[in-house]
Amino acid sequence: MTAQRIFLITAATGNVGPHVAAQLLETGATVRALVLKDDPGVAKLPDGVDLHYGDLADPDTLDSALDGVHGVFWMWPFFTLGVETAPAVLAKIERQADRIVLVSSVGVHIGLERQDNNCHAHLEELIERTSLNWTFLRTTGFMANALGFAGQIKDGGVVHFPHGAAARTSVHEADLAAVGVHALTEDGHARRKYLVTGPEILTQQEQVTIIGEVIGRPLGWQDVHAQVAREQMVKAGWPPSYADGALDYFATLAERPEVKSTVVADVTGRPARTFRQWAEEQADFFRTPDTEADAATEADDALALLWERVYDPLTTTVLASLPVERGWRCLDVGAGAGSMSSWLAAQADEGSVLAIDTDIRLLDGRRGGNLTVRRQDVTEAEFPSNSFDLILARAVFEHLPRAEETLDAAVRWLAPGGWILLQDFYFLPSEHAVSPAARALIGAYFAGWKAAGADMHWGRRLPSTFARAGLTSISMRVTPLGPGNHELDSELIRLRMKLQGPAMVERGMVSGEDLDAFVAGLDDPRDRDVTMLQFSVWGQKPAH
Repeated sequence: MTAQRIFLITAATGNVGPHVAAQLLETGATVRALVLKDDPGVAKLPDGVDLHYGDLADPDTLDSALDGVHGVFWMWPFFTLGVETAPAVLAKIERQADRIVLVSSVGVHIGLERQDNNCHAHLEELIERTSLNWTFLRTTGFMANALGFAGQIKDGGVVHFPHGAAARTSVHEADLAAVGVHALTEDGHARRKYLVTGPEILTQQEQVTIIGEVIGRPLGWQDVHAQVAREQMVKAGWPPSYADGALDYFATLAERPEVKSTVVADVTGRPARTFRQWAEEQADFFRTPDTEADAATEADDALALLWERVYDPLTTTVLASLPVERGWRCLDVGAGAGSMSSWLAAQADEGSVLAIDTDIRLLDGRRGGNLTVRRQDVTEAEFPSNSFDLILARAVFEHLPRAEETLDAAVRWLAPGGWILLQDFYFLPSEHAVSPAARALIGAYFAGWKAAGADMHWGRRLPSTFARAGLTSISMRVTPLGPGNHELDSELIRLRMKLQGPAMVERGMVSGEDLDAFVAGLDDPRDRDVTMLQFSVWGQKPAH
């Protein structure tokens, strides 16, 4: 059996380290994070990371973290630590590791360093003298740097900062991490000096405009004198020389755009993420407190919890028929509030459960034991082959833009003999509903789903799609759903109408009279109806 490779991440709790950790874990590696004691940022690291307490200022504290490592993802905390101990730290790394990936700077690429500091260029020179297989990531600014504008955006909606016309090619932290992970885990990257950038050139002012578009309110930009910004930066913890260097660099970018590359796509095989994508992920950091929005979030949470009460029995009945074995490795895709993740963790008590979703607010409290929670979009996930014995996804694939491609990927992640269970819906024609009010409400509701990109007929195609994906032992269960069929199902519809109905009326999709009549009909046997079918389809990956 091949030994599991071990990787160490330094400065692991910043903007990049948690992404590196999550992506290394997906490769099946053992991941260690070097952290300071009482570091509040450890909460950002995903479950499954081994914490090792040490300080780059004291190289002797690194021994246990470095023991047996294959590679190191090296970031140096220049803001808080000089480079005096870097040679001793590097010597310890060289005695243990084969590979090192250094997060360097675009300043080295364009020749700005060593003119203005003794940072990344110094570390590169030290590493080049070693026997390590090294890769340098000469990165432009992180998209996360825009979080520095969050306070001004919340307070007044106008950002006061110099050089709004400075044109950046900022990189998404997850993309920088991905290039580093490829360099650590694959051959062909040794002695490469990669210029890592984002895919687009945007001025600082354009970045703020995009943030405003994402959060739904116009934002402004006001250039201020560099000296004013320098004082604020130093007060916030920037070393004075670093603040001067950054502001001088921004001034040059107002005249000539920052350099750009295709390294992210070339190395990872995937397009680099845009600033808009980053802003959508981080939107909550820029929004002002909103009581109405908080109430809407609570309502959505209540809906998610009731949804699970309705559909969990349909899911557990199928899974119990497999049955789930105690040592299985399970993946719960779009895990929602996590009820099925917890159920699987109890069944596979000697195995593991990974629960992924793009919104993990309701999942966070379920972490622990053999249940790991991760914020992850399944369409962007990368897992090694043979990672799971069971993959579950409920009401997920019908919303995916490339559902069949994602299913093919899921089959690759399955171990031979493993199972996939998908539960999705087939929406019946709304014009056949039993009452005028039902025809109006259901038609409007389904139209909203369709406009949002849902495939209204995906569930019906699941059996044939499974067969084309190479699955065998395919089975199917179809459950009729709609007003009056099940008490909890009717309650779910009632709650949906309470939360979403007024907005449908306000937008002119339905009348208030139709809404009231439809809700009243939920208790009337004469309005009992079947409006959609839930298809539960499961199949097995061939053992050979």
